[in-house]
Amino acid sequence: MIFELLAGHLSAVTDVTIVNARISGIRGTRRAPARPVSRRLDARARRAGRALALLQLTEELHHTTHNVASGRATSNAEVITAIRSVEPGFRFELPSAGARPRAWLDITRLREDTGFEPQYDTAAGAADYIAWLRAGNER
Repeated sequence: MIFELLAGHLSAVTDVTIVNARISGIRGTRRAPARPVSRRLDARARRAGRALALLQLTEELHHTTHNVASGRATSNAEVITAIRSVEPGFRFELPSAGARPRAWLDITRLREDTGFEPQYDTAAGAADYIAWLRAGNER
């Protein structure tokens, strides 16, 4: 948030437009090492690039801050289900955390300003990452 305030000030005094991208939790081998389930998917990182490119190439943006995400909440249980759809023997048990509200980044501004629509879901990400691992790549 402080960067967004600083960017707004710098834009005002320099006449240079600065666009902020709030990038949602990207799953991947090197992107979220502290989260075991997050290490299972890498493809989302590559797919965030399309939204960032649209932000750079769109002629006129109506907002200076955009959320870059899938536009929906994805639970760890959904990630595990996606992995199991490709790798049926995969076993990973989540601790019970009780009921909590689900939250996600709203991508309405991104959609309205650039026409962005998510095209890569959790199941496709799991399949892509598992194929990448099977091709001999290291985690």
